[in-house]
Amino acid sequence: MNATRQEFLFPEFYAKPVRQKPVNVASIPQRSPFRYPGGKTWFVPTFRDWLLQQTHKPSTLVEPFAGGGIISLTALFENLVETAVMVQSGKRLLTAMPDGWRSELLTSF
Repeated sequence: MNATRQEFLFPEFYAKPVRQKPVNVASIPQRSPFRYPGGKTWFVPTFRDWLLQQTHKPSTLVEPFAGGGIISLTALFENLVETAVMVQSGKRLLTAMPDGWRSELLTSF
């Protein structure tokens, strides 16, 4: 009797994880004027690779908990998406924001 092997809906989740080398964050272009402790700069190469593997180029990227915004800004600078929505709560964000950005944001709402 032939045993039928189950096909997984998302086979990439069941593949053996590939251990990646640590990322030297100094090698990643710093495109954000903000610096947040615990930033996502180390995640940029993984995110870039994942996005480039998608069959369709996404038009919009939504980055919740944007922090310094490195993921959204990288995607925009490298033309990986057309638009990005960065979401971050807190009063410190507006005080740290460059004047041109702050006035644009405040007049947009």
